[in-house]
Order: sequence, then structure tokens, then C-alpha cells
Amino acid sequence: LCSVMRTETNKAIVDAMLGLSSRMEFFNLLARGKDRQTSNFLHLIQQIPQYTDIGQGLSAFSKTMLLSENMSVCWELRNAVFFWGHSADSLLKQEEMTGISINMKDFLLKNKPNAVNLPSMKYDFFYSLPGVESTSIQNEHKTLARTIGETFKGLDVKLFPLIFYIVFFNINEDLATKYNVGSKDQQIIKQLQRRLCLTYSRFLKHVVGVETGDLLQHQLRLILAFKDCVALFKEEKLMQAKYLAALRK
Repeated sequence: LCSVMRTETNKAIVDAMLGLSSRMEFFNLLARGKDRQTSNFLHLIQQIPQYTDIGQGLSAFSKTMLLSENMSVCWELRNAVFFWGHSADSLLKQEEMTGISINMKDFLLKNKPNAVNLPSMKYDFFYSLPGVESTSIQNEHKTLARTIGETFKGLDVKLFPLIFYIVFFNINEDLATKYNVGSKDQQIIKQLQRRLCLTYSRFLKHVVGVETGDLLQHQLRLILAFKDCVALFKEEKLMQAKYLAALRK
């Protein structure tokens, strides 16, 4: 999955990991970049061939609905696999083993060649605020992220982008009714889902074997629980963002 990470974010990560700056400075930088999140996400979604083939027929309303409902859990899913879906001991190996590029290899080779052996980035580096005790929701988020991420450990890196898109193009009857999604858009979304799930299942069968053919359903059950958790987690992160803003004053 190609990266949308900015050079200044790469620098902030490396500086914090090397102890040249604080993690609080890194968190402040992330907070300032929140307004780019939607455009970055759309960049990722537009990489999928099925979206170009079928998804362009979706109405602007339904695209906005999918972003509103599924963007957050997709980002968190990506992080779960990046932090837990590998056995790497270095940051560059972490990118390689998960297939999730954050442009770190290019950044380090060009700007910090003496830091190419940085250790892998941990969940707590990215999520835990210094001096702030974790809540029950944050603990649940970490547990689910780890459980989901570890289901990808050792799998071909081509599988993750597929489930990323499967989760994005997911809408149940309740959501369709809630947003009054038209029948044409519902058909397009279901067609995308069928194609993506079929591709994932065939690839999984080819790579992993028939005996683990239920892995996709297991992962999707975990991700549905994760989505509910992410909604609450996001509310708490907004509160933490206000806390960070107060510290900056």
C-alpha cells in the first residue's frame, strides 16, 4: 500500500525515535496534519483497479457516506497491521514485511543514512501520550489491534490492501437505510465487495491453503468489533487533542 506520509512526518518520527525531539512534538505535528487525512485516504482508495472500473459510478453522496462511516476504521486497520503484522526488528524491515510503506526507506537513505538500523516502531510510540494513563477503551483498542494485526503475520503482503478495500466498501442494510442510499449505489458497493472478497479468498487459498479458508471471515468479525471500538476511541482521541492544544498554549 503506497504511502502518503510527508517528509516532515518522517523526520519527526526519526527524531523522536533517536531522542532528538520529544514524542509530544511528534504528536503536535500529527495534530496539525489532520486536515489532510481525507485527501490522503482518497489517494489510497484510488489505487484500487476495481474502484476505477466500478466505483467511479458511485454518487458523490455515497462516496462521502463511505468516507464518513469507514475511513477511521480503515486507518486504524492499517496501523494495526503495521504495528503487529510482522516479526521485524527494524523499521525498514517493518515496512517490507507488512507491505505498508511510510516512505521511511527513501527518507533514511537520503537524509539519515546513519539511522537505517532504527528498531521497528511500536504501537505505544504512536498512540500512548507521555504521562497519560490508558483508559479501558484505549486498552481494548490495543488488544483488538494486536489480535487483528497478528492474523496478517507471515501472509503475503498483497493480501492487506485487499482487506483494506473490503472494509472501506462495506455497508449493511441499517446503514443503507440510515443514509437512504439509492439502489444503484447499493448494487455497485455489493459488486465491489463480491469482487474483492472473491479475489481475497482465491489469493488466500493459493497462498495459505484450504485449511485456513475461513481466515477472511475471522478477520472481518474482528474488524467489525474493532469498528465499534474505533468510534469510541476516536472520541477519546479528540479529547486528548484538546489536551495537547491546551499544553501548547
